[in-house]
Amino acid sequence: MRFLFLISVVHFLTRAEALSTLPTGRTSTFPLCALTPRKPGNLKLFDDGLLSSISKVINDSKNKFNNFVNIHEHSAVGRFLSPIFRIPPLTLSYIAASTLISLVTQFDSESSDISPMIKFDANKILKQYQLWRLVTPYLYFGPLFMPHLFMCHYLATYMGSLESDHKLAPAKFVEFLLFGITSLSGIALIHDVAARSIFDHYMRKNLRNRDYLKHLASYESRKRQHIYTNLAYYLSNYMLYYWSRLNEGTSVNCYNLFTVKAEYIPYVFILQNYLLYKEISPYDPIAIALGYIYFSTLAKRPPIKLLATILPGDKSKQ
Repeated sequence: MRFLFLISVVHFLTRAEALSTLPTGRTSTFPLCALTPRKPGNLKLFDDGLLSSISKVINDSKNKFNNFVNIHEHSAVGRFLSPIFRIPPLTLSYIAASTLISLVTQFDSESSDISPMIKFDANKILKQYQLWRLVTPYLYFGPLFMPHLFMCHYLATYMGSLESDHKLAPAKFVEFLLFGITSLSGIALIHDVAARSIFDHYMRKNLRNRDYLKHLASYESRKRQHIYTNLAYYLSNYMLYYWSRLNEGTSVNCYNLFTVKAEYIPYVFILQNYLLYKEISPYDPIAIALGYIYFSTLAKRPPIKLLATILPGDKSKQ
């Protein structure tokens, strides 16, 4: 090995000496000496061919990326993204916000219990001024599982249809949502305060202290089950009734089993819940009543001036 190394060194030195004795005016054929000097004005960092090759690679990469995300070029991605892209913006934002909140609640732990912080609680709203609880219950559909996905599909279908119908009058659609949220929140506050007052009076009058605490805990549990986690569902019933009145006479295919006229759909859903859960919440008819009130009294009136100023739309359609 040493002998071969010495031969290589001698060969390199001999080659270098031969190059140094080349006659003046000749150009060496040694690769490192093949470049002839240029004038300062003609210096280029990159050859034109190299720049064109880089540009071609960049353009090819961009085209491949566009083809991948383009729903018309990639069938698998298209089948997933096409329905999402067709959802109107406000409905899509609502679904995205609810999904984000449900995702955050998946990280609940003993040290950071997030779910109770976003649920409806009249006592904390009125006494501790936790006003966000008036809004967050409408964004929480429950754990990020099948019921949440069904609710998202439900909203994308009916709320998205309502938003599309009000495309030229967005102020009316926002007014419709605000009326439903405000009314349901007010009724929930009154119901919570009144029910607690009546319950407290009855329990203190008729039961011993130990039994009172036990029944109070049971009452709180039932109330959380029926009200705290279902305001978004009651809002969807409110939307569904309004949608059914705007689409009267339309035949709706229910689970590919039977068809029902659109105006009967809200009652079909109430019947479905009774068959599944063996109960009917009083908030279901309340939500339908609120939808009827808005449809019969406010739907054909001009929107609130402030909303009309912020969301002008087409005045001829408002």
